Amino acid sequence: MLNNPDFATLAGWGINTAVVSFDVNGTAAAWKAKLQAARDAGVNIVIWPSDWTKPRANCNWEAPYPLSTNGDISRVINLLDVATQYPNFIGIVNAQEALWPNCPMTFDEMAGLKIQLKGYALSKGRGDIKVWNYINSLYSESKLPDTQIDRIMDVGLIWKHCAGDAEGSCEVGSGSALAMIQSDAARAVGHSVELVFIIQTFTTTSPYTTKFTLPQLEAYSCEFLNTGGLTGFGFYTWDADWWPDLREWPDLQPAVPNVHQNCTGGTIPPTSTPTLTRTPTPTFTTTGTLSPTVTSTLTRTPTPTFTATATPPPGSGFSFVTIGDGQGAAANFLKTTNQLGSLHPNLVLFNGDLENDGVTSTEMNAMVGDLKTSAIFNQTFLVRGNHDDHQTGSAALWNTYFSTAPNVRVNPSGMSNYVYMGTDGSSTYLTYSFDYGNSRFIAVDAPGGASLITSAQYTFIDQRLTNAESLGYVHAFIFFHGGEYCITSVHCSCSAKSDAACTQSAFVNLINKHPIVSATFHGHEHVLGWVHMDNARVSSLTHPYEEFFTSPAGGGSYNSYIYPARLDYYYQPMASSGEFGFGMVTVSGRSFTLNLYKVGVTAPVWSKTFTK
Repeated sequence: MLNNPDFATLAGWGINTAVVSFDVNGTAAAWKAKLQAARDAGVNIVIWPSDWTKPRANCNWEAPYPLSTNGDISRVINLLDVATQYPNFIGIVNAQEALWPNCPMTFDEMAGLKIQLKGYALSKGRGDIKVWNYINSLYSESKLPDTQIDRIMDVGLIWKHCAGDAEGSCEVGSGSALAMIQSDAARAVGHSVELVFIIQTFTTTSPYTTKFTLPQLEAYSCEFLNTGGLTGFGFYTWDADWWPDLREWPDLQPAVPNVHQNCTGGTIPPTSTPTLTRTPTPTFTTTGTLSPTVTSTLTRTPTPTFTATATPPPGSGFSFVTIGDGQGAAANFLKTTNQLGSLHPNLVLFNGDLENDGVTSTEMNAMVGDLKTSAIFNQTFLVRGNHDDHQTGSAALWNTYFSTAPNVRVNPSGMSNYVYMGTDGSSTYLTYSFDYGNSRFIAVDAPGGASLITSAQYTFIDQRLTNAESLGYVHAFIFFHGGEYCITSVHCSCSAKSDAACTQSAFVNLINKHPIVSATFHGHEHVLGWVHMDNARVSSLTHPYEEFFTSPAGGGSYNSYIYPARLDYYYQPMASSGEFGFGMVTVSGRSFTLNLYKVGVTAPVWSKTFTK
């Protein structure tokens, strides 16, 4: 990235993530300027830390980590202190071609770097940061054992220079780029590693002297991405002396938006391809860009940009589904997950009662299997309900289940800033928060109603809301099993609209402190309904917001037990058994729209838009 305004152009093409070189010897002001420019454009940043002053022995600028046996991140600490303040910072590179002899690292060193980088980011409240490794290929068991893959990286960045068959063909034969992607995808099965493939746009020096034509670049890009084995796909220029990049080759620029528009089903705003304007005489600061006098021996792999699959840039419109109360009814649940999966939400919030008997493996496997069958498992963020807490030690069993292969979620692209309550990993999937677009989501492990929220949880929620407000987020969405304002006689003794006796004052006090809260989402009541929360319902409430109930997803409806005065709307034609529903929220700037769906009916049965 020679110029920070380029981020806006890239975003216009549909690119949502850029891997960018940051000089670890640079200034905080320069780092912030680059991160903020990317954030303003809606572009995520993966940092490739570089060190022009003191790279490790026998290595070039791309090796900022001092030689050590188990990882030394001392040279990148200052950079991490700045970067972790920005929600669009999502990853950092720990190694570049480390299995090649030019600048080698051991598996223990790469694993140590991964642990220390993620641990330091977590100490800054950024438990979502992923470690990227320019691994070139997942190779074979003999060169990269299965036991090492997850140790050294969260994201494997792979490539093969196939323009002019420089390193094998693009799509023909066992040594092709296509075959490599398919092979790496097969090796990745059973591991948590994500794969991102980068394709060079052209090369200029021997033996890499062939430039792709635009039709070739577009065709190969779609073919590679559409294998289904990649999490992301991107472009870069290599061995091109850094100067004849995409600014110099406008004939190839349309390939970038073409991927977003035609390979992944996305759309792009412009009707014509924008053109990057090159600064005639580039000047360089300490943000990690290359000096004009640097020779090509230092430019083996320049900074790439990436287009990830099926996710909009943060800050633009996105959608999420909210469901609950599957209650172990796997056949019913599959009908729900198949229908909501067909809507292609970016996220799914599951509001408790996944199964019926307290985290038994038989029920859990069946219900999670439905999420996987519907291809929404990696998009789904769950909290426990009362049925998920039906045996001693259920919380630990729940956390272990989702922390153990093959049930470890690969967080969806575009999601960032995953932070959980606790420090030892025993509660990673209980009470936690994460960010998507302009919104913070907070999941609360209260396997019943709001009365079960602890003081420690209130402190965590308060801190995460305060942090989100300081970062300029627009919405906060909180989800847990039972609503703070109950609506049926099954779980509630308060029947009048203004009866606040069943609503926890601690929850009201929390909401009053944080105008960022837009809505809460719940199951437990087995109702498709909406409550506008204001002081007409709870007199001490000074900050109005919305409360939504979006279930059942597998169990039966409680419509016959509703207190009508305690809802502003509920979907009445829902039989007590055999009929299921869910909600879908579309966020656009300061507005969000809730659509309620009845399973088996393709159109929403009710819709309403809310604007802050």
